[in-house]
Amino acid sequence: MIEAEFRERFRAKTHTILFCRVRHAEVTDIGPMVYKAGRFYNGANLESLERDGHREFLDRDDETVPLHY
Repeated sequence: MIEAEFRERFRAKTHTILFCRVRHAEVTDIGPMVYKAGRFYNGANLESLERDGHREFLDRDDETVPLHY
């Protein structure tokens, strides 16, 4: 669970980016919820990026990741 204070909102084509200040956060053993290709998934059950044909993400040494795929 994350409790946050809303700061700003930006539109980026079909997305909305929210900037918030985190007030409280809790960690659980539950896997993350992931949004991919228009659907939500249990993060623990996703196929690997390599199987999806995105090997370039696994080979990167720096912290920048391309946003197109």
